[in-house]
Amino acid sequence: ADAIVAISQGASENLKQALHLPADLVNVIYNPTSRPELRELSLECTGVEFLDASDHVPAIVYVGRFAHQKDVPTLVRAFGIVRQQIECRLVLVGDGEKRSEIEDLVSELGLSADVDFVGFRYNPYPFMARASVFTVTSIYEGNPNALIEALTCGAPSISTDCPSGPREVLMDG
Repeated sequence: ADAIVAISQGASENLKQALHLPADLVNVIYNPTSRPELRELSLECTGVEFLDASDHVPAIVYVGRFAHQKDVPTLVRAFGIVRQQIECRLVLVGDGEKRSEIEDLVSELGLSADVDFVGFRYNPYPFMARASVFTVTSIYEGNPNALIEALTCGAPSISTDCPSGPREVLMDG
């Protein structure tokens, strides 16, 4: 190849190291993530009554696939610890092969009354905009589009420090 494109500096470094590529062969081009209509879409209702209320209980929001890479069980366990300290809700927007496993964990930890599984949504932005905190708990990422979109919606955000992506987006913290 005359050139290789990676979606983040971390992904670029991984490619260069794994494939023993010269530094000047790999270029970074970030995914476009900010849609012009994103702000307008974020104003729509979520359909989740407590979130759409103006004085809602603090909400920890996750948007993404329920897959091994996304490590939602770590989020659920962390929520269980936080929930012991303050009244809050966990809103999980998405779906995937690990959903039933995550539902079982929520039930096992006695958190069912405070965790909302809302399924996949074509417009996740209202959830991001109403988040008290937006979360990413991935084991690894290339470039976490949902995190960038949540920040664009104005959501305070926190992420695990997995290899690549989130560290760059959050500028080392």
